[in-house]
Amino acid sequence: SPGSSPNPPSTSSSTSPYQTSELDPGAFAYDVSGYENDVIMGADVQYQSTDNAYVVGFISGTQRYIVSLFIPKDDLKIGKVQMIPYDQTKAAKGNTAAIYINAFLYIAESGEYNFEVDPATGTLTGTFSFEARSKDFPDRVVTVAGAVNNVPLK
Repeated sequence: SPGSSPNPPSTSSSTSPYQTSELDPGAFAYDVSGYENDVIMGADVQYQSTDNAYVVGFISGTQRYIVSLFIPKDDLKIGKVQMIPYDQTKAAKGNTAAIYINAFLYIAESGEYNFEVDPATGTLTGTFSFEARSKDFPDRVVTVAGAVNNVPLK
């Protein structure tokens, strides 16, 4: 219809509130909502990658929050990728995520990546969103939604 945008905004609550173009290279931003509510922006990245997956951590300035994204090295592609539930018993976790909040682990139950640049290029640029539940307090659920711009994968 006339005047409509070519990419209408998603009605899903899992859409990232941030655009990669708003971030400096090497930076990330994410919102935590639900049981906890906070806004995190930074560039403190930690790596815990394995032979079969990139594991990239985004650490808040206070270190209260650490988001970990798990991206299998054999499944790198541009575009939207659905996350699978985080399974601590599996070494190869697949496309999934987790967040530590004050050292308590919250594991992804569902979510998605939208890679704007093919991760096979060696950098991570795109958006992510996931819903995670506390391993210790199952009634505590958070939604994490954010973006990352040109963070090296290593």
